Amino acid sequence: MLVNAHTHLDQCWAAPFRPKTPIPFHNWLLRQTRRDQKILETESGEAKVIAGIQTGIEQLLAAGTTHVGDVTRTGLSIEPIINSRLSGVVYIDILGLEPSVGDFLLNRAIQLIDQYRPQINHNLQIGLSLNALYNTSFKTVEKIVAFCEKEAVPLCVHAAESLAENEALEQGTGHLADLPGRLGSDLRPDVSEKSAVATLNDLGVLSLNPLLIHMNHASKDDLDIVKQTGSVIVHCPRASAVLKNGPALLRRMLMKEIPVTLGTESLAVVETLDVRDEAAFAKELHAGMVFAGAIDEMLTGA
Repeated sequence: MLVNAHTHLDQCWAAPFRPKTPIPFHNWLLRQTRRDQKILETESGEAKVIAGIQTGIEQLLAAGTTHVGDVTRTGLSIEPIINSRLSGVVYIDILGLEPSVGDFLLNRAIQLIDQYRPQINHNLQIGLSLNALYNTSFKTVEKIVAFCEKEAVPLCVHAAESLAENEALEQGTGHLADLPGRLGSDLRPDVSEKSAVATLNDLGVLSLNPLLIHMNHASKDDLDIVKQTGSVIVHCPRASAVLKNGPALLRRMLMKEIPVTLGTESLAVVETLDVRDEAAFAKELHAGMVFAGAIDEMLTGA
């Protein structure tokens, strides 16, 4: 079994725009959000996205991947993954600072779940992705939690990916708090005056044992909460390096016996979807701090 616990296959089309040198996360996110918006407005956009998804799946299979955790904003990766016979979870991404937008995307995700569940006849699930707290209203988060709890649907969330995420939630300031304005919106993230992890816990997200993606800037107290609530963390060190988000405190996670697995992110950020490349990078990054065998174990899932 070889597990790539975090991909965005519907961003594979953007591989030609992958940063050639490290770039601040908020700048990359602004550019990629604009690209994502524009691609589907073009006549051939959907076909390009689907072709990119197929390229990504081919890379996964060529690497020997058996299980994937894919986050799809468009929903276009669901059917190709079903047909590929890959196992794992396809998470339908939900975000929106305006609650009505969150409601629309949640209802659309529920329709996709209802549509594709009957087609799945192998070890694959369809879940929901709470994209991040800095771009999703707390009202929408509560509705996501309620649905996942009621329907036993798996959930993932990008959490504590950057310092700016915690700043946005704690103080309502910083690059990610200002990002909606740079995209033409007058909305701003909800402020909890707490870290991303503590806020997720308060909103009931962690009670569902979600997959926590990145966690580069989780404090000791944050990791204590994760340990108590039993979630799994996905470590994506190559993407974190490219997007200048800093390395996760992997040694501290493992010392607390928190389950950690590896993910590659997307071809819009990294060169390959081979999670073994992620493991090799992690061994160099954490050399002297984490036993290499512990990283090898992450390749088969937490």
